Amino acid sequence: MSADPKIVPDAKPLPKLDIHEMFTLAYGGAKIVKAEALKYKLPNQRLRVVRFSNSLKSGGTEIVGVFNSTTPEVTWKPRLLAVSIVCEMNPKGIGAILSALGDRPVYGISTGRNSLTVFTSLGGEERLLKRLHRLGVCKALSCRGGIGLLEVTHPSFIDSPGWVAKVSGALTSKGINIIEITTSKATINVFIDESNLEEAVKAVRRIFERKVAILGATGTVGQRFIELLKDHPWFDISVLAASERSMGKRYRDACKWRLESEMPKEIGEMTVVKTSLKAIKEAEDVDLTFSALPSSVAGPVEEEIAKEYPVISKASAHRLDEDVPLLIPEVNPEHLGLIEVQRKRRGWRGFISTDPNCSTIQLAITLKPLMEFGLKRVIVSTMQALSGAGYPGVPSLDIIDNVIPYIPKEEEKLQLESLKILGTFDGVKVKPADIIISASCNRVNVRDGHLEAVFVELEDNPTPEEVEEAFRNFRGEPQRLKLPTAPEKPIIVRDEPDRPQPRYDRDEGGGMSVVVGRVRRDPALTVKYLCLGHNTIRGAAGAGVLSAELMVAKGIL
Repeated sequence: MSADPKIVPDAKPLPKLDIHEMFTLAYGGAKIVKAEALKYKLPNQRLRVVRFSNSLKSGGTEIVGVFNSTTPEVTWKPRLLAVSIVCEMNPKGIGAILSALGDRPVYGISTGRNSLTVFTSLGGEERLLKRLHRLGVCKALSCRGGIGLLEVTHPSFIDSPGWVAKVSGALTSKGINIIEITTSKATINVFIDESNLEEAVKAVRRIFERKVAILGATGTVGQRFIELLKDHPWFDISVLAASERSMGKRYRDACKWRLESEMPKEIGEMTVVKTSLKAIKEAEDVDLTFSALPSSVAGPVEEEIAKEYPVISKASAHRLDEDVPLLIPEVNPEHLGLIEVQRKRRGWRGFISTDPNCSTIQLAITLKPLMEFGLKRVIVSTMQALSGAGYPGVPSLDIIDNVIPYIPKEEEKLQLESLKILGTFDGVKVKPADIIISASCNRVNVRDGHLEAVFVELEDNPTPEEVEEAFRNFRGEPQRLKLPTAPEKPIIVRDEPDRPQPRYDRDEGGGMSVVVGRVRRDPALTVKYLCLGHNTIRGAAGAGVLSAELMVAKGIL
């Protein structure tokens, strides 16, 4: 209703309200929905407010939109006008001033002892000043253009004091002058010179970012972590750790950058520390660590650091530990329950969560939607890119004009990891999936992008068209939560007979989508298809970043 019908008899039903509008009404005294409850509405949920005595099928008021419950929303608007008015502060005069604005949008109003400042859109200043002056209620007028609005919104602002001070402090530390600050329930509006908007957005976002350390920062996967995290809205790279050979050096001197993108200048100036709990604690009290360490050294180092900090690891050392999640956010988010099991069992403040092997990730993502058809057997043959072997990797004379039909321990990883990922978490441990998986792994002369030929036996005997439809419709928690690194489509289906191909398809979804093609009937099993994934983005650093985002969204970080 537009008002309480007990007080306003002619109040009208409202078919729809934005969640921010409902939050304002609820916090302001409307006894319909508890304001705090609105924080937990998910993007895919439909929420309607109906009278208790009505049928749930009745119209009611639909609450649309969602709060970003994981991190504040920071938006901005340039080209605003500040109109300052010296006047008597009485209802009649203020009402006349606001009426004179006509259809102009109002982005903020601030008041002084005998003054009023209205922030509106730029343009038509001369006409507006003449109209206000003719009212006879304004003692003096002035206007200023080139104003920018920085809007910061989050429901937790209501429950937690000090946010206005944090926001203003972040701006003043950068020498940004604040023209005005206004607040409204869960929103802080800051008006500044529009030329400072870009720097202001970065400064405010840094308040809310979680500080991270990257272990093995000089390697190829460590570099991918830097590339994905350098402008991330939730995470700030605070510590770079590597071997004793690199410690004490500036990152640009310790690292030979091997990605196509440029090394970020500010990262290049950071000092590399030793990969140890003590060195990280002395450098910065971080919120989590991403591990790109070689598996040969990762085990004890990650365990030491996990005593204090969360570790999200790409190494294989702990993947099959009974109390360690082997996580693909779209496939098995419920396995995050192992973190509490692990903490209680090991007595750690932090924890270890692992990302699967690169070839396992893309296979498991495509197998997940097929489980609805009764997945029984899988045969997979991989054609894996050179970058999967690290740097310097496979000698050139071994791979030119050649295919290497053996990758040490790769087939075992693919088979065992997939069963754990697709298994069932019972609250204490994961029961492996009851599926037979047979793998054959090959190294081919491609820089990036693993291609896999997959053959599956499905109990329900679906058609290739039904399998394609299952692939196309597949979405997971990252998509429902709209996590920053999540691709819109985890699986992209190509219809061309000669796709996917590494050169053309590995960067789909920013390298985070798995591309499927050639879905067809298999005479020996049920269906066969090809799948392609970017092995150093979705198969490595991107997997870790997406896992961390899911943990933030779930309140684990």
